[in-house]
Amino acid sequence: SDDLSMGAAAGLGDCPSRARAALAAGCDMVLVCNAPADAAAVVDALTGYDEPAGHARLARMHGRAAPDWETLHAQQRWRDAVAMVHGYDDAPLLDMDL
Repeated sequence: SDDLSMGAAAGLGDCPSRARAALAAGCDMVLVCNAPADAAAVVDALTGYDEPAGHARLARMHGRAAPDWETLHAQQRWRDAVAMVHGYDDAPLLDMDL
């Protein structure tokens, strides 16, 4: 999720309500970065929350070590991504065919 303590999200209810809505929308985790009291309220509100599919996705992300630069740059997937980015148009026209 984006930071649920951002001012723009305030019109969507309190932080616990925003957290429940984000999780219901498919987020596996929620962020409350700049409001410690709201973060505590979210933790309290989500006590007992259990989403097995989300746990599995988070477990797959946990513990992956980032490759060193040399290993990363040697991977074909990296080289393909770099080539694709270099192929982007520097000044694309915005086509608003309305």
